[in-house]
Amino acid sequence: MWSFLQLFYKRFGEYAGELHVAGESYAGTYVPHVANAIWKNNQKLGKSNDELVKVNLTSILIGNGLTNPTYQFPVLYDWWCGNGKWPVFDKDGPMCTQLARDIPVCQRLVKSCEDYDTDIVCGTAGLFCFDRTLAQLK
Repeated sequence: MWSFLQLFYKRFGEYAGELHVAGESYAGTYVPHVANAIWKNNQKLGKSNDELVKVNLTSILIGNGLTNPTYQFPVLYDWWCGNGKWPVFDKDGPMCTQLARDIPVCQRLVKSCEDYDTDIVCGTAGLFCFDRTLAQLK
C-alpha cells in the first residue's frame, strides 16, 4: 500500500491531501494494518527526504467492523440469546439452539485460520461462521 501511494502521489500530486482510510465489516481486519503501515513509514521519512511523499493520514473509519473474529463471533450468542438486557431471539428457540451448537465450531475454524492462514482454511471459516451467524439476520 505504501509503495502504491508513493507512486500515485508522485504522478498525481494534486491528490496528496488528506487521506481517510475507510472500510466496513471484514475491512475491520485490514484498515488498522493499512493505517499502521502508513504511520510507520511516515515516521521513517527524514525531514529533508525529497524522494518520498509523507502521506497525510487524517483518519481511519471502520463501520460495523469485524476486527477480531476470535472474540466477536462467540459473543453473538450472549448478545442475541438473552445474556444481555434485550435479547433478539428466544433463548430456548431454534436460532439460539443452532447458535449454541455452531459457535464452538466457528471458534475452532477461526483458530485454524489463525494457525494455518491459508485461503482454503480461512475461506471455510469465513463461510461457515457468517452463514451460521450473521446471515441469519436477513
